[in-house]
Amino acid sequence: MNTSPLTNKQLKGCIEKKIKHHFIDQFIDHPVIDEEKLSLLSMILSNTPLSLEKQQQYIVATMLVQLALDTHDIVEEQTNNTTKQLTVLAGDYYSGLYYLLLSEIEELDFIHTLATAIRDINELKMKIHLKEIKSMEEYLSTVQQINSLLLIRVAKYVDHTLMASITGELLFTSKLLQEKQEYHMHGNSKILTDYLQVLNLNMEQTILDDIDHFVLKNTTKIDSFVFPSSFQLSALHENIQSILNPLVAHVEEG
Repeated sequence: MNTSPLTNKQLKGCIEKKIKHHFIDQFIDHPVIDEEKLSLLSMILSNTPLSLEKQQQYIVATMLVQLALDTHDIVEEQTNNTTKQLTVLAGDYYSGLYYLLLSEIEELDFIHTLATAIRDINELKMKIHLKEIKSMEEYLSTVQQINSLLLIRVAKYVDHTLMASITGELLFTSKLLQEKQEYHMHGNSKILTDYLQVLNLNMEQTILDDIDHFVLKNTTKIDSFVFPSSFQLSALHENIQSILNPLVAHVEEG
């Protein structure tokens, strides 16, 4: 097992080098690399027998897919048609890069793993788009799957059973806590606004309470796991714990 995984800074550098494109960069903002997902992905792969080179290839390819998914998600938020078209082009470009990278090293099984994850994520997004969601619990569970399915499939592919079973809770709990902080600090939150639109509700406090209980349920599951020592030092773990403690106390008191 490898004991010296690549740093996030090194990995980000590899990804940024891959996605650099003179034409696209002139017209749309540089995509934001999700550092929590990068950190968790790195931790998952560092706890495998894979060589550092292979870890890097898997991480870069997976994050290229994540960038493609994230880039396509922001298209609906844009109003300028030219910008929309260029953003779609950028998303397709990032998606093509992962395929090229893995095909060059003949990682056909991993290509299939990522491709099926993309398909399943898009199906979940369509479920929300078509407003097939019937409850807040179902909505939160669906968004959690969308947010984490890519990394879960990678964890399963490398037989990291522990992380495959807890990645969804880790990533989405962190995201929900950040969104709640954003709402309390600035009075707005994209994820909260989306909840209201999909469920046709105007009950912000009720939804915030539902989110608190969903977070508590997730953290109860997280607390039942014994994590590798490498995870205890990760930024994701520190971020969750720093926000989680007062929230859990608040929910339990309520």
